[in-house]
Amino acid sequence: MSNKRNKVPNLYKLGQDGLRYDEGYPDIEDISRHLRFEASTGSVWQNDQKVMVLPVSIYESLRVKLIESLGHDDARKVYTTEGYEMGQIDAMRSQKLRGGNLHSLIAAGPQLLALKGIGMVDPLAFKVDIEGGIINIEAEAIGSVEADAFINNYGVGDAPACWFIAGHASGFFSWIMRKPVLFREVECRAIGHSRCRLIGKPLDEYENAETDVKYYNHPDFLHYIPKKTSGPTLQKWQSNKDLLALETDSIKQDSGASPGFKVVMQKVRKVAKTNATVLFIGRTGVGKEVFAQALHSLSDRSEKPIIAVNCAAIPDDLLESELFGVERGAYTGATESRPGRFERADGGTLFLDEITSLTLPAQGKLLRILQDGEVERLGSTSTTKVDVRVIAATNVDLRDEVDNRRFREDLFYRLNIFPIHIPPLRSRLEDIPQLMTEFLKKYSSRHNKSPAGFTEEAVEALLSYSWPGNIRELENMIERAVILVENDGLIHTNHLFTSGEHLPEDIFSVNRQGKLSSSSFHDINWDELARSALEVEESTPLLNFENALIKVAVDKAGGNISSAAATLGMTRGQLDYRLKKIKKLVLTKTTR
Repeated sequence: MSNKRNKVPNLYKLGQDGLRYDEGYPDIEDISRHLRFEASTGSVWQNDQKVMVLPVSIYESLRVKLIESLGHDDARKVYTTEGYEMGQIDAMRSQKLRGGNLHSLIAAGPQLLALKGIGMVDPLAFKVDIEGGIINIEAEAIGSVEADAFINNYGVGDAPACWFIAGHASGFFSWIMRKPVLFREVECRAIGHSRCRLIGKPLDEYENAETDVKYYNHPDFLHYIPKKTSGPTLQKWQSNKDLLALETDSIKQDSGASPGFKVVMQKVRKVAKTNATVLFIGRTGVGKEVFAQALHSLSDRSEKPIIAVNCAAIPDDLLESELFGVERGAYTGATESRPGRFERADGGTLFLDEITSLTLPAQGKLLRILQDGEVERLGSTSTTKVDVRVIAATNVDLRDEVDNRRFREDLFYRLNIFPIHIPPLRSRLEDIPQLMTEFLKKYSSRHNKSPAGFTEEAVEALLSYSWPGNIRELENMIERAVILVENDGLIHTNHLFTSGEHLPEDIFSVNRQGKLSSSSFHDINWDELARSALEVEESTPLLNFENALIKVAVDKAGGNISSAAATLGMTRGQLDYRLKKIKKLVLTKTTR
């Protein structure tokens, strides 16, 4: 089938009657809006993933170095496998973005690939029936930077070069079909052809799939077992549940935790099996207690208790008795003897948060316990041996506290054996999507609510906010949003940012012309919007006012339906429905 460059390429969907239906590419705006440039931090985001913009020459150089250091086959395995994993991630994100519309969902694969600047996959022939397990695709990779990179450095070779593109298509459609799908490049400019052409079909329909499968270093293809006697076969594919679990693990490994989080956890794992005292250093709300809990759970003391104490929350006159215990009659009101937190943590871990709140006498007793492993209750003349691992945390510079004589120098050196600095949330933006999910689940259950999730604008705003209150602020914000949002409704920015939080204005996204345009998360002034709507319609019955309000919101959003819907406090689907009614009304008036 010939490919016409002057037309939007057609996609073919196989219907229940076996016929093919032509449909063009949907508007890419819903995807391109997810590519955002944040000038203040030098960050580029695609959805909830941080990305980089690099010259193609740098990509070519890296590819050549990889080929020369690993060899052609191993380098191809790296690129193909990375492409496959990215294809699965893009398929999952496309599902969330475009829902159950098969045509729009499938079209998102080539569109997401094009947005990465790798090349455009132009369908030549296309048949898909998910329920019937039918997939037969022929496509051309236009403008492939992979083919260009090979030609620029090696000239014409003897093997196809579009490794990432083929892997991406295989991963994308394997996820869509819930069965292994393999794309093979049968023509490539890197081997002298006039174009780069791929075919894709179920893995078990290939007679010699092992020639391609060897380049997929991914668990999905470990089920492929070639048999010498009867040709290659495929073991039964995992259930959807198993596959989804595998995909979730893959995403966590690829794009889950931030580098800052991984560095902290690496240190936590290294020190966990020892008995060393650990000092967590970080701003208020960065999750010091969570990391302390993780350290305890990874240690040999995990079967014993971990006792957490916020030293700043206990009055000075009660702090020593709470930590070290008290004997009956030690002071007025001490009617019975009771153990302190150290004795209760015997065999386990004691987490002392806000350690600088300890009084100087309490600091001296803590130093003795760290040195001798003995605790003395208030009013007692004897000591008790305890086996306790101490984890301390502070949000201030302990060296400054020592210099200002507010903290004992000898205790500082006892606590500073293994310091771990926890970066603020602003430096760990990749952690936000996972935290959002956890907090949404937690507070939906606690408050008996069932929100549908977050709007695109809400996610972008959360990723762009500076987070002075760190994780604690994020948690509070999402709890507030869960309380405000209606059941089955989407959480908008107006549900989240209700306490005067300052959202950045130097955010840029890609508009329909492929150019950067500035975006703002600030809510439109409703009074101004209403006044504008009144100016549009001279007579203001309720329906006219609503239609005018919608028109003004869409105009102010620059035609961005999702942004206008968020401004109006409705879902994109609800706004689409109203826009269709308005359009129908206009057409009816013009035909009379």
